[in-house]
Amino acid sequence: MNKEIELMVNIFKTLDFEFEIMDSNENLIYKTDLYDAIKSLGEKAYYKEKYYDYINKNIEIDDVTYYLNIYSDVTKYQKAIMMLQEDALTTLPNRYALESFLDNRVSDNYITVICDLDDFKNINDTYGHLQGDAVLKQFGIILKRLLSQNIFVGRYGGEEFVMFFRNTDLKTVKRILTGIRYEMTKHEDLYNENYVIKMSCGLYCTSKEDSLNESIKQADLALYYVKNNGKDADAVYNAETDMCYIIE
Repeated sequence: MNKEIELMVNIFKTLDFEFEIMDSNENLIYKTDLYDAIKSLGEKAYYKEKYYDYINKNIEIDDVTYYLNIYSDVTKYQKAIMMLQEDALTTLPNRYALESFLDNRVSDNYITVICDLDDFKNINDTYGHLQGDAVLKQFGIILKRLLSQNIFVGRYGGEEFVMFFRNTDLKTVKRILTGIRYEMTKHEDLYNENYVIKMSCGLYCTSKEDSLNESIKQADLALYYVKNNGKDADAVYNAETDMCYIIE
């Protein structure tokens, strides 16, 4: 069971859902003890002094489709969806939310940016994981301020964050990324004279055919280019030329 499915199971159990999860081949991944008993009562069930509505939902995680059959009240289900789309540490949209956003995009013109905090492992190793968490939280606060009609941001995992810029040119994206770096320097409690928070970013112009994984894959090429050329910079991957270059 991968981490996203495990998180889903834990949230559903916390909210007293009765449910089953199957993979794309309809192999059972998880089922609660009372699911079959409630299912036998129909799509609207009353069982042990609780009312249940049947909800069917298909989701995609890492290009794999999962089938969810759920018995819950609608309000709890909506709460679960919100919880599933929020990163617990930073309260930013999580990977599932990023994928949902791109699947339901309202424009074909997006710039995808993946940001990686440079040498983040050194923070955990030197100052402890609580300090590392504090850095991630503050970075999340800064990114959250960018959320708008034209900018969607989220935590992809670990110290990696993703941003989608709608109808925005590279020059404007570069200016915003520079502003993020400046904001991080204001928080002296997150670094000392031996360490300053820096980030490397890879950019890719996402087409209407690109999934989240494909967009990240291409932006990653630019990110790797930055990492191999000194870090703390921004680069873009050009699919037509199959080349990366630093944005000045």
